[in-house]
Amino acid sequence: KQGVFDLIVTSHYTVCSNFPISCPAGCRLSIKRSGIKAHLATCQEELVACEYAQIGCTEVMKRKDLAKHMKEDKDSHLNMCMSSVNKMAVILTQMCLTGQSEAPPLTPWLSTT
Repeated sequence: KQGVFDLIVTSHYTVCSNFPISCPAGCRLSIKRSGIKAHLATCQEELVACEYAQIGCTEVMKRKDLAKHMKEDKDSHLNMCMSSVNKMAVILTQMCLTGQSEAPPLTPWLSTT
């Protein structure tokens, strides 16, 4: 049976903003609960999407591996960019031919599917 003091301490530790917790990304640092969001924004172990995700790159990697991915996959990223530009050119041509004055949302233009 848990005593009142133990219950208060235990519940406090689960919500206290100053209580140190281990980085959820696994970098082995102990950070105040209130600082986890800021830490994860720069943590090298945090999983991040490729900077070209919006145009079709599906790679997800640790932040520390992003620069390597960007360098090694620049050719495929360039191909994705060209594919997106070509799709936008087709859409814009269709808009001009049909007299459309409003463009569709950007997301479908950039999708590589």
